[in-house]
Amino acid sequence: MTLAFSWRGERKFSAGWKFADQIWILRRQFEPSIHQVQMYCMLVLYSHALSTPQVSWLYLGLGIRFLQQRGEHRRKLEGRKHCHEDELWNRAFWSFVVLDRHMSAFLGRPMAFHVEEYDVEPPLEVDDEYWDHGFTQPPNQPSQLSYFVANLRINEIMGDVMRRLYGSKKSKILMGWDGPDWEPRTVAELDSAVNNFEGSIPTHLRWNPENPPHGTFFDQSATLHITYNYVRIAIHRQYIQKATVLAAPSLSICAGAARAVLHTADAWLRKRQVLPLPNVVNPVFVSGIILVLNMLATKRAGLALDKKNKDFDLVATAMEILKFSETRLQPMFTDPAAYDANTIFDDELMSMWMAAPTDVANINNWDVYMDNRNGTEVNWFANFAVQQ
Repeated sequence: MTLAFSWRGERKFSAGWKFADQIWILRRQFEPSIHQVQMYCMLVLYSHALSTPQVSWLYLGLGIRFLQQRGEHRRKLEGRKHCHEDELWNRAFWSFVVLDRHMSAFLGRPMAFHVEEYDVEPPLEVDDEYWDHGFTQPPNQPSQLSYFVANLRINEIMGDVMRRLYGSKKSKILMGWDGPDWEPRTVAELDSAVNNFEGSIPTHLRWNPENPPHGTFFDQSATLHITYNYVRIAIHRQYIQKATVLAAPSLSICAGAARAVLHTADAWLRKRQVLPLPNVVNPVFVSGIILVLNMLATKRAGLALDKKNKDFDLVATAMEILKFSETRLQPMFTDPAAYDANTIFDDELMSMWMAAPTDVANINNWDVYMDNRNGTEVNWFANFAVQQ
């Protein structure tokens, strides 16, 4: 995969900072406005790509508290006429719900919003230009907001995955999520939820690599396809190195989902020549590791590993996407000569990526790499599992 961008100049990592630096972070009035909440949403997205992405977690928390202060997590009174400002607040609320799930999974931290704590209607699938027409979308015109609604639905499933499978023992006991058969049953339920979601995706957003959608719908379809396959991986990834009946099928499911993520990300970036966003970079990283683990499992089972195995190419694609993302996303910047632990995201994932073999096609290099990380008997994959 060849990407056409060539970023130059010493300030390539500071793009946009002169604008972000002018923002008043603290409020000057008690009641938050829609513009202030939108500002925090934008700061979350922007700071996620800075040298200190952990501050985006703080902006996320501020935005959520302001939404709760206004009661935007609760349903509006029946009979109240829906106006433009109501819909803006509704979009802001759901944007923070999605960001909450995304960042909790990425950072391994508890969510701020739980599904039982809000009862807000989903956003209207009506494009902005039709707001003055009674919030009615023309019947033959697919809405760009359909992606937003679909994305929040799959992220709610991700939130369920994080609480039920990666939550603390105490929370599981309190919620009644325990028992000898509870885990396999829960995994099956979550698998079913993802399958049902996939079947409910609007026609114009369904990913077809042979005949993909066009324009904005192409971006939305690709991102959605990557996201729900990433959720599949999140459901099964903690079982792939455990001595349970879930191990073999979980590895197979994870490998299939990882291939889908990398094929889609590759096709998307080839066509669009755009910078991969953090919500794409993390699934790409995890998918690459999944395929490496799958090949190692094949090798350690005594089975022949064909050098023409397409998974080698996909792992190389994952590494190329990650390498490309270094050009503008500071948390991904891994140049050892320029790496500064005080300014770049100090994370276990970073050290894993920096130490990865450069000869992707040599499975023996990956075998040594894995053994050197934690030893052959250690559940290495748990290092980047979600911790709650």
